[in-house]
Amino acid sequence: NNIIAGLETYNSDNQDYPAAAAAGICVSAIANFGDYFQGGNIPNDPQSKDVGACATGYFYCKLNGSPSSYLVASQMEIQGDGNAIEADFDGLSVCDGSGLAPAATAPTSANGPWAFVVEK
Repeated sequence: NNIIAGLETYNSDNQDYPAAAAAGICVSAIANFGDYFQGGNIPNDPQSKDVGACATGYFYCKLNGSPSSYLVASQMEIQGDGNAIEADFDGLSVCDGSGLAPAATAPTSANGPWAFVVEK
């Protein structure tokens, strides 16, 4: 995924992952992150919406860890797809690097909307 590659390159250049607000941010709002993509265009998922603090696109959360870690999430379009539900990311207060990722709830046909999460 290009987002993950961009985060890893950012980390290599800055010896840390990008800062984020406690509730998390949209990947598109990460300061100077466009520098890591051709033409300065951060990839965006036009179908993804309302994951965590992000109304559209991909959601980013910097987590506590040694070395630091992160998660990136986006909404899934197909019922039951994904590895978490969007509600897992509501009200987060750890995305400033102060805590760990929330426990993921297994998606079912009854508990959507659903998200796909990559955590490092």
